[in-house]
Amino acid sequence: MTRYPLGAVDAARAMGTVSAPLLAGFALAVIATVSTSDKQPKHGHAAVAAFAVGACLFVFCVQFTVVLVQYSAPLSERQAWLSVNTTANAQQVAVKVQRRDNRLQARYLLRARLTFDLGVLSHLLGLMALVWPRTWLSWQTPATVAVSAALALELWWIVGTWLGRSPTWLLPGYLEVVADDD
Repeated sequence: MTRYPLGAVDAARAMGTVSAPLLAGFALAVIATVSTSDKQPKHGHAAVAAFAVGACLFVFCVQFTVVLVQYSAPLSERQAWLSVNTTANAQQVAVKVQRRDNRLQARYLLRARLTFDLGVLSHLLGLMALVWPRTWLSWQTPATVAVSAALALELWWIVGTWLGRSPTWLLPGYLEVVADDD
């Protein structure tokens, strides 16, 4: 499967600078709320544990994204660096550096995606623990069903994406889209 490289760095930057910190902050707020509440949810301790794991994973995602962006210099920066470097083998050095940066960028992107995906799953498990009903004839039952459906969809999405077989009705790619000029 060929991956389209343009936009990958911007998507990772958004994941690591917006989504992951936002979800980590949400996790910490839930932990503080549940931990200090007089009336604990049925599985409050499990929820706190799941949200704590999720918060840690999102912090790692932020860190991996920071390093990933360091190895993602745009072409204009590389050309500017090359024009300053007047040695005879400057072009060869630039190509070598670009290849190494691309490999490192791919490694850190993989790590950032993995920690983000596991963090989302951990959050959904924590949410499930929070809304799990004491009795099935309560307001929590529809919430449990909704969170269960979200967890199943997220698992399908994550596992499918990692295996290169994402659900195309949810995540269409080039094969599913016909251009006007086709």
